Amino acid sequence: DEEDESEGTFLIDNISINGLQDEKAGQAVLSGMKLDMYDAEDDVTINVNLDSVSIAGADLKVLAALQEAGDDEDAMAAAVADVLYDNPVDPGFDAMTLSNFTVDAGGAAFDMPSLAYQVTRNDDGEPTRLAVNPFEMTLSADADAGEIGSQLAGGLGMIGYETLELSGAGISDYDPENDIISYKA
Repeated sequence: DEEDESEGTFLIDNISINGLQDEKAGQAVLSGMKLDMYDAEDDVTINVNLDSVSIAGADLKVLAALQEAGDDEDAMAAAVADVLYDNPVDPGFDAMTLSNFTVDAGGAAFDMPSLAYQVTRNDDGEPTRLAVNPFEMTLSADADAGEIGSQLAGGLGMIGYETLELSGAGISDYDPENDIISYKA
């Protein structure tokens, strides 16, 4: 039935990975991502844009764990958890930056201008600090632009808001010798 079909475009300007060595990628970059879609079944237009995301020093152990797990979802989850929970301040990379991420879906809009993380390592190469730079994100609703916007506007209105703006920053320090983590926001 053509009426229930969705259509759209998905574009990426650039994907690059360089410096591959010993289960690490020097840098991985995705830039110029754009998704424009119309879901006829729900009568919703969706627009997603991401200027760029860059990851330096990506540890490819997570990808290797996923490949080993195959199609078994429980094995996938367990494998990823095993890799990621070795160290509570190790996100699996040395630095990450995200620029201009926006989503607009049926009147609900999300905007995150930037997000950046940096990992500091000790002399043994173990992550000991994860710093998240100050960031902001906004969730807003246009009740006249679609059902999703209308529902979100109603929910935000129930708690006294038209728009929800969140900001944050933080530093997590980890002492691997004593297995102690501390947080500063």
